[in-house]
Amino acid sequence: MKYLLSILLFVTISAKAQKTQASSTINQQIYIQVDSFRTDLKLLIIKPDKIESIEVLKGEHALSKFGNKAKDGAIIIKTKAGVKLLQLQNILNKYNIATAERTLRVCINQTIVKNTDLLLIEESEITAVEITTEHNWLNVEDENSNERFINIKIVSDFSK
Repeated sequence: MKYLLSILLFVTISAKAQKTQASSTINQQIYIQVDSFRTDLKLLIIKPDKIESIEVLKGEHALSKFGNKAKDGAIIIKTKAGVKLLQLQNILNKYNIATAERTLRVCINQTIVKNTDLLLIEESEITAVEITTEHNWLNVEDENSNERFINIKIVSDFSK
């Protein structure tokens, strides 16, 4: 039962955070921490069964724990034992991406990632990392058929 409540809470918080970020009249930034990593819910790739617990902090409690960066609240996600989370540099190292190619823009399942600083992927979600020119363009005017990208292939559907 606790597991189902955790998943329900995670989905609810994720939907609310995305709705808040989409609103042009509200400029809130919820601080999100997974284990010891800062992230964004849109850039966190992990299956719900890898999550041990989710804690939501509001108001003074969030401020006292994380300072002003959590002025709009905080979500703390703890993963289960043995879960390995990777940031972009760890992914590039693990998949031996050459130094000269590390400045390329990054895609996940051929969808561009604008802010890779907060990218956090659970290791078992990654199936491959490749250098490619294939990309799902959101805007036709952005298309550059010669541009190369680092594409991180994952099990989940990232485009949601």
